This record gives sequence, C-alpha cells and structure tokens, in this order.
Amino acid sequence: MTGANSNSNSNSNFDNKFRAPPISNQDDLSREETEIWKSISKEMFAQDPSEKSQAKNEGLHPVLAIGLTAALLAHGAIMFSLPPVLRQRGAPFLPTASEGLNIMFQELKNQPIIVNRMRARKNLNFIDLGSGDGRVVFRAAREGLFTNSVGYEINPGEC
Repeated sequence: MTGANSNSNSNSNFDNKFRAPPISNQDDLSREETEIWKSISKEMFAQDPSEKSQAKNEGLHPVLAIGLTAALLAHGAIMFSLPPVLRQRGAPFLPTASEGLNIMFQELKNQPIIVNRMRARKNLNFIDLGSGDGRVVFRAAREGLFTNSVGYEINPGEC
C-alpha cells in the first residue's frame, strides 16, 4: 500500500509542477485558446489510459504496405535471377508473350518511318539481339515488313 500511495503522490507532484499557472485575467486568452489548453492538459495529465486520446499508432497505411510488399517482391525476383548472370551463364530466358508481339508489330505498322520506307520499297532489316528461341524473328519474317530478319543469341543451349 505504501508504494501505491507514494506513486500517487509523485503523480500529483508531477501534475502540479507541469500545469500552467492559473490565469489571473481570463480575457488574456480567447475562449478557443482556453478550450485547446484544457484538452491538451487533460490528455497530458490523464491518470487512466482510457482517458487518453484514442489516436493510436496502427502501423502503415494499407496502400503503403501493399506498395512496399510489391517492391520487396520485385527486388527478390531480381536477386534470384542474378546467380546465373554472376556465374557468366547469361541472363535467364524469358519468352515473349504473343500479346506483346501483337502490340509490338501493330505499333511498327503505324510508325511513319516504316510506312514511308514500305511505300518507297526500301529494304528494311530486322535484327533481334538476344533472340532466345527466335519467336520474334520468325514473327518479323511472317509479317512481311522486313526484307531480312536476323536473330543473335549468345547462349543458344539455354533456350
């Protein structure tokens, strides 16, 4: 009991020591300032945790947490793809999706330079560096936009 009593005395000493001095003239502070001071002092000197402000540190905002998780996963994927590169075996083979090829060749057909050269019947060459299994090169040859389609792959055994 003695310990609890001395604890309450120390709290009251703390309260008395850090409370604002009484204001002799209430006209010195506006009504709004007085209300702000009362709410701040009530929160600062609350004896019971339930009396404190309801604002809690609930962690990260969900959108921020999702963004950080996505960034972590992307960096993890990059880190897992590095060992073959570091062992000088080349970059990992990732095939090009057919939707990506459709969009790429549709955009090529809409480029003014390509259209002008096709009208002038000039030779257009298609060169694919890191061609992998050659699906982009074969697609370029099938499209008929290019006179020559060539693909270079430094590591053909890995495809």
